[in-house]
Order: sequence, then C-alpha cells, then structure tokens
Amino acid sequence: MLKDENTTLNLSEKIDLFPDYVTYVEQEFHQLIAQNEQLEKNLASPYYKTVRQNAVAALEQKVKEVLESGVIIHTALDTELQNKSQRSLQQGLPYHDVEGAIVVIQHHTHELVSLVGAKVYKKYSFHRGFQSYRQPGSTIKPLLVYAPYIGRSGASVNSKIDGSAFCANGYCPKNYGGVTVGSVSIKEAFIRSYNTPAVRLLQQNGVKESFAYLNHFDFKKVDEHDYLLPAAIGGFTYGMSPLELTAAYTSFVDGTYHKPRAFRMVTDLNGNIIYKWNDSSVQVWNANTVSKLRSLLTSVIKEGTAKSANFSSNGYIGGKTGTTNSAKDLWFIGLTIASLLEYGLERIYPRILNILVSPD
Repeated sequence: MLKDENTTLNLSEKIDLFPDYVTYVEQEFHQLIAQNEQLEKNLASPYYKTVRQNAVAALEQKVKEVLESGVIIHTALDTELQNKSQRSLQQGLPYHDVEGAIVVIQHHTHELVSLVGAKVYKKYSFHRGFQSYRQPGSTIKPLLVYAPYIGRSGASVNSKIDGSAFCANGYCPKNYGGVTVGSVSIKEAFIRSYNTPAVRLLQQNGVKESFAYLNHFDFKKVDEHDYLLPAAIGGFTYGMSPLELTAAYTSFVDGTYHKPRAFRMVTDLNGNIIYKWNDSSVQVWNANTVSKLRSLLTSVIKEGTAKSANFSSNGYIGGKTGTTNSAKDLWFIGLTIASLLEYGLERIYPRILNILVSPD
C-alpha cells in the first residue's frame, strides 16, 4: 500500500567556481575549433558580412556537436593560484570605482595558469583580462624601445644616452613630475622610467624597425597607425590587453615567444586526443639582449619604480611598472624564475605576472 506523503527534492545549484578562467577557456575552445575547421579566414573577413555570419553559424554548430559527443577539456588552471589572485585583487582594490585584472603565465609550459577579469567576475560579462584594451604606459618600453635598441646596437646597461628635453614636429614629451635629465645610463633611464630618453631611442633605432619586433607577438589591435614616436611611452590607438602584454614579456625568459594557452588538449571520454594546439616558438631576442633586459628588470624591483614588489625570493625576480595619463591605468608586469631542485627537477620555473588597475 502506498502512502500519500510530501516529498522534498533538494536540487543543488550549479556553481562556476572559476568563471573568469572558464569564460576564457570557452573562447579559446572556439578558436581551436575554428582553426581545425579552417574557418578563421571567413570569421575575420572584413568585407563580406554574409561570409562572416555563415562562418559563425558553422562554428557554433561544430562546437555544439563536439560538446554533445562527450569530451573532456584538460586545462592548465592552478586552482590555488586562481583563488589567491582573486583575493589579492579584491583586497588590494577596496575602492568601489576601481577595477583590475590579473594574468599569470607559466613560461616553461607556455600555459595560462590564472586569469582574473574583475574583483567579482560574473561568467560571460566583460573580461578585463583579455577583452580590455588599454594604453600600456611605460610597460611597453622594454619591448618597443630598450630590447630593440640593445639588440641592434650592442649597448650595455651602463651605456650613456641622451635624456635631455626632446621635441619633434610639435611633439614634446615630459618626464614624470617635470624632471629634466641630461646624459644618463640606460639603466638609470630604465629604472626611473624617464620618457625623453625612451622617445629619443625609438627615433634613433627607427620606428618601423622597432615595431617589427612587436610583430612577433599577438597584439591584435596594433597596426601601422601606431607607428609614431608617442608609442615609446605607451601612446597607441587602442593598446593591448593584459593577456597580450603578459604573453609578450615571456620572451624575456629565453628570448623566444610561444603563445600561452589555457588548455592542454581536448579528449573524448576514452582519453583519445581530439584537439590539441600545435603552436611553435619564434626567436625574438638574442641571448645577450635577454641577459641585459633581465638585469634591467630586476633593477626596477631592487632600486626603481617597483621596489614594493621586491619580495623574498631565492631565484630571479624582475618587473616593470606603467602609468597612463592622470594615472587612469596602473600596470605592473613581473617575472620570477625559481629553482625546482627541491623537486628533483634541474630546470627553471618561471612565472609572468601582470596586474592592471583601471577605473570601473
């Protein structure tokens, strides 16, 4: 005999523990499918709207088919680090009208291990980690000015350069606080982030020649309209995303650039690999240039504009700060390389960290 009884069914609510990271993984998944299905060209078609629309429809259909077939996406997410990054952003930016993003890349595996898009991020909302394009400020100087100049000239970090007042065709940049300098070493100009010597070096090295180095990286919104002297101190039409800029700084580990990825592979439920990135590294800087840039970056931490980031470390630590006009955006990009001998691994273990603070 059955009794009429009230039955209570408790349904657990689905919660995304890492919405910042998952949002990016889903975008990267679409990119990989598009590449494998040879849809990239049509998706980027600048002239034919119908071609783009058909490509988008084909991509969404393929993604749906793959997901419904049953797959496992293997990511590089470091959950502990992701939680720490989230807490750091929230605790470091208690102001309601200020936002930020954090990107962490593990260089030796070329993997994106942590990505925070806001202090409190909601899945699929605007992601400051990879969708926000901002002026890079002085963080662009190592990539566009000093590494190209040192690589082409062979100058040492103690070589003297002209830091006096600069004007060209009505463009007259100033140093922070209106400071004027004369002859300074590359090291001094770098760690104090002086603007006048940076602009002058870009002019001497050649604007097009220097921008040729940036072509090695994945700066989607940098084009020939940016080939101007103000770029030496971060003056771009659109700028870069925190993810793009962080990825470019990985080239200062060993001179090569390898696009970082959030996931390692996509397998079926039996473990068979269905999709996997087949990226390759490109040589950007020679060993001599890398050594000198690493020396300059660590000097910024020890005695320059980022001394507050000089935490205790048994390995290498370096970084660069960046500030845009009226301190609208504040950047810090850091590089650490620590030994893993305690784990029996005879190799370096580098991480590249980028923190961007900007108005909400």
